[in-house]
Amino acid sequence: MARGYLVLEDGTVYEGTLFGSDKVADGEVVFETGMDGYQESLTDPSYKGEILVMTYPLIGNYGIRDDFCQSGEVHVRGLVVREYCAEPSPISRISDSTHTCRPGSFMSESTAQRMESGFAL
Repeated sequence: MARGYLVLEDGTVYEGTLFGSDKVADGEVVFETGMDGYQESLTDPSYKGEILVMTYPLIGNYGIRDDFCQSGEVHVRGLVVREYCAEPSPISRISDSTHTCRPGSFMSESTAQRMESGFAL
């Protein structure tokens, strides 16, 4: 995986590993403190155009289900996580690449194109 950087307006730089896409994304950095619900946050229209930092350390472990979507698309411009799970549990993951909210695995190429950037610190 490629290295990436989260650069804040004050000049603070965080180095991490990119996942999903290596596109450059800009936006307001906001955070979500929930212990679950990353899918709901990604598809929540109130996060449109923002770079979302998840405070729970492991994201992606239970996959994505269509019935948990807040809308029909990913609204965040970027996602920052501590640990990204590339292979979610097959028990809870029910969607496949034909679904709007969940294209394949948690961060597949088409999700990344809609999101622009994923970043693990």
